[in-house]
Amino acid sequence: MLSALLVVMARAAGAQTRATTGSIHGQTTTQSGVVPLPGVAIVVLTAVAQTEVAATVSDAQGRFRAVGLRPGDYDVRATLGGFAPVQRRGVRVVADSDVSLDLDIALAMSTTVDAQAVADDAPITGTSQSTLDARLIDVAPLRGDDYRALLPLVPGVVRGVDGRINFKGGRPTETGLQIDQTYASDPVTGDALTGVPVDAVSTVEVLPNPYSSEYGRFSAGVVRLDTRKGGDAWRATANNFVPVPCLKLCDGSSWGIRSFDPRLIVTGPVIAGRLFLAQSLQYHDHRERVTSLPRAASDTGVRSLDVFTRVDAVWGAHRLVGAVSASPENRTFVGLDTFHPQAVSPDVRRRGLGVSVADTWRWSGTTLLETSVARNVQRLSVLPRSDDAMVVTPDGVTGAFFNTLTRRSDTTQVIAAMSTVRSFWGDHVLKGGVDVLRSSFEGTSQSHLVEIRREDGTLSERWSFGPLASQSTTATDVGAYVQDRWRVSDRAIGELGARFDRDGVTRQQNVSPRLGFVFSLRADARSVVRGGVGRFIGRTPLLAATFEALESGTVGRYGQDGVTPVAPEIRVPNVVAGRLEPSSSRVWNLEYDHRIRSGLLLKFNYLERAGTHELLVAPAVGASAALALASRGRSRYREAEATLHYARKDGRELTMTYVRSRSRADLNAFDAYFGTIRQPIVRANEFGPTSTDAPNRLLAWAVLPIRQWTLSPLLEVRSGFPYSVVDAEQMFVGPRNAAARFPAFTSLDFSVLRVLTVRGRRVRVGLRSNHLIGNFSPRDVQINVASPTFGTFSNPIPRRLGFTVELEP
Repeated sequence: MLSALLVVMARAAGAQTRATTGSIHGQTTTQSGVVPLPGVAIVVLTAVAQTEVAATVSDAQGRFRAVGLRPGDYDVRATLGGFAPVQRRGVRVVADSDVSLDLDIALAMSTTVDAQAVADDAPITGTSQSTLDARLIDVAPLRGDDYRALLPLVPGVVRGVDGRINFKGGRPTETGLQIDQTYASDPVTGDALTGVPVDAVSTVEVLPNPYSSEYGRFSAGVVRLDTRKGGDAWRATANNFVPVPCLKLCDGSSWGIRSFDPRLIVTGPVIAGRLFLAQSLQYHDHRERVTSLPRAASDTGVRSLDVFTRVDAVWGAHRLVGAVSASPENRTFVGLDTFHPQAVSPDVRRRGLGVSVADTWRWSGTTLLETSVARNVQRLSVLPRSDDAMVVTPDGVTGAFFNTLTRRSDTTQVIAAMSTVRSFWGDHVLKGGVDVLRSSFEGTSQSHLVEIRREDGTLSERWSFGPLASQSTTATDVGAYVQDRWRVSDRAIGELGARFDRDGVTRQQNVSPRLGFVFSLRADARSVVRGGVGRFIGRTPLLAATFEALESGTVGRYGQDGVTPVAPEIRVPNVVAGRLEPSSSRVWNLEYDHRIRSGLLLKFNYLERAGTHELLVAPAVGASAALALASRGRSRYREAEATLHYARKDGRELTMTYVRSRSRADLNAFDAYFGTIRQPIVRANEFGPTSTDAPNRLLAWAVLPIRQWTLSPLLEVRSGFPYSVVDAEQMFVGPRNAAARFPAFTSLDFSVLRVLTVRGRRVRVGLRSNHLIGNFSPRDVQINVASPTFGTFSNPIPRRLGFTVELEP
């Protein structure tokens, strides 16, 4: 791979330009690129002045070509009545080139919102699906350098104190991740896997409630990453290869290099018009400081290398796409906070390798067959710093982390789907498909001594565990679906479908009907009502199938002197209570969109989500002591949203969103205690506010290009998250998450960038600041009533300042 990359870079560096014009050609399609779409109006505009320089209409096969374009950057806009508008910004045309640009255009039912551009004369679309351009990571002052940094821009998507993303009241493990067509969630825990360089991602689609039945294996939303393909001209771009030391500017205290994130992408044609390559890699070296800990022992960090190779080939009526990804990652001091110092924070090592091949076969002008095969292998280890006992006290945790584990998981996925377009009583896009996912898991787990001690140091409770335990299981998940996207008229679109799922762990079979609609109240589409209702079935993680194979514990409880046993030691085995079932949810929403005037959109949306059969773990109720896993969890989420979006042709845009929400659930979620980082103390379950319940949230962000400058502020104001209170024995005091909350959260992030031309290359330089106002925004709180510092908040978010130097592609 490295030798091929060097050859490609040499070829790109040696390319010669000639002072002639260029052109843009491509195909307009719908249904994720599988059905050609004729009659689409294509307009090419200059990127800065937005002057129209070419216009055309796609032919019967969806093909289009715009010629006579001078070298420069252009925006390409595609519109068709009844379909969501699409606009691609910054399409680079060089001399004597023919740029390939395929445009996939969704029926308005898919309610796509392009976060980068909204055509002034386009019909309003909602945010049931939000499409975020990955280039926002380079412009907006986001916290992070991968796709997850974009997700909190979507209403109802919240990042918790632990950094995990929660969708519409659902847990992170209930959200599905797709890379192109491939399932990319961890089959063992359900967590989303990472490892795709940011430059390899073209768009990030966020679907909190997709009513299309082709989406499955989730109960709380889907995130889809569409990867970037190679173009018709060779390009090589290297960014952030110069590490910048903090010099006390990053966070007010550090001097050295805290973050190093070099990126490289090379794209171009291996064989003109036939074979295209896109090669990208990204190295991460980040250190995050816990500000409440001593300076010498306050860092948690991550080092990783993400490599992604995509090859596109055109062969007759076939379009083949092959991809290979590799992602070694080492995280140090995971879970570090005020009350968990470095000694009790383990390291996590992960190695991932993925391979996929997809074929799109055009049977006719209206019918296509998609097939794909993908395989993914993951290895993971959790490594404590020693085998010492883990000691839990009112003031914090000492000793060492209690659990060591290793895991290997393999997944093989085969997908086949057929799409066709038919016209009877309107226009129909019919699609059906089958999806088979075979997964396996092998692992070991060993836990060490855990002690709970009171404020005076006396022993309250001691847990010991059995010897090294091994886990092994396999499962085959099968999904099948049919759906019909029916455009009744230019003012009414409906979507009806059903999905069948067989869960490989529980062997349960479920059918999920879904229905959605869009109706324009006016002929000019200025006022639109949309909504839908659907059932969504999650995938049961493999770890649940091996729960009884995990090492069991033995507990001893002691009197106030810390020596006298209250009762004989009791063995507490892991048991499955009743029959496990896959998690499910029922979601409905109703939305009203109104275009006030050109470029100014207003939206009101109400949504409810009810989750059932969610996995929870708790001490068994009855005569025999046991730790029980059951599918009895419930969750409830309600949300009212108001969004105002303003966009101009010069690229300026502003989005303001207010969300009023209520999130309740059973709090002993299985993944919270038996995820990658296990929790040793499991108390009784309660139904109450979730840890990310934020009744009020205001989010405002903008991208403001002004000549060669781009300004981007991001403001978030929300209610503080709730937390529970415990006593010296680590027993909950009062209702959980009901009586106390963190302070209200307010944060302002800001970036200022300028584009310079250096030796013919456009270079973007600038400053990024996170938490610019520097107000006290704590991440930790002392929850133990026996501690003299009970109720004290700590570990505030520091003000951060970073420098960027990037080459534009």
